[in-house]
Amino acid sequence: MPPHRLAFRRNGACRVTTAPSVLIVDASRESREVLRLMLERRGATTLEAERPEEAIRLARDFHPDLILFDAESDHSRNGQPTNDLRQIA
Repeated sequence: MPPHRLAFRRNGACRVTTAPSVLIVDASRESREVLRLMLERRGATTLEAERPEEAIRLARDFHPDLILFDAESDHSRNGQPTNDLRQIA
């Protein structure tokens, strides 16, 4: 049986779940929204970050099962945010 996790909703509510957790990192609000809707319809819990610094904090605090990171964004071009996220995972 998968480990139980706490899932936090946008409204601040919290529940216990066994669903996989996914951190979505993208500067585009629209892209994050599309991914969030697709993943949540399939049972995943999601966290969102617009900037790599926020993603690093969320990854450290919540240890998501998967991180979807926009590798083409201006923030990821120097490679440091990606390396930081890899070290956390």
